[in-house]
Amino acid sequence: MHERVRQHTQLGVLSGTDVLFIERLSTRDAVLNATLIGGRMPLHASSSGLVLLAFADPALVTEVVRQGLRVYTEHTLRTEKDLRARLRQVRADGFAVNDGHIHAESRGIAVPVSGPDGSVYAAVGFVVPNDGASPHPYIGLLRRAAAGIAKDLAEAYRADAEEHPLGIRSLVRGSERSLEYFEQLTSDPHDAGIVVRGE
Repeated sequence: MHERVRQHTQLGVLSGTDVLFIERLSTRDAVLNATLIGGRMPLHASSSGLVLLAFADPALVTEVVRQGLRVYTEHTLRTEKDLRARLRQVRADGFAVNDGHIHAESRGIAVPVSGPDGSVYAAVGFVVPNDGASPHPYIGLLRRAAAGIAKDLAEAYRADAEEHPLGIRSLVRGSERSLEYFEQLTSDPHDAGIVVRGE
């Protein structure tokens, strides 16, 4: 995707009332982008955040509103009514496009990435110039990428995932002992660590 678009390509996950960006690829001459790998943005302000919020527990929307909607530009969503209407649109469309919501010259475009159980695991998106061009070619690319990521996630899950709290094997394919350790952490976290007490 990044080779095709030559701007910013990023992957974000839900973290509290923020989107946490766990990957980003950028070119040196790309448009302004306020995100960093490991950085956070409020859910209501970014296209990735809106995708994650649209498919999250409805109680999270209430919490986002309670904390206040930070305004970055004149286009940033700033009222509960506008936010809820926008989330309905994102759910119906299956994507979010934010023209100038964080910076006037930048446009965020994002789609959901589904996990094996059908829930939204992440959002994959572009930040491109806010030049009025149709977002649909970008959306098509993102949807193909999201489908590929979802396929990889499905293949990473154990066939016997229901019997294992961790469920996935993708990060520990080469070591059964590592998988057993991570499953022990999820089943009984008190048995897995070392506690150091002050004297």
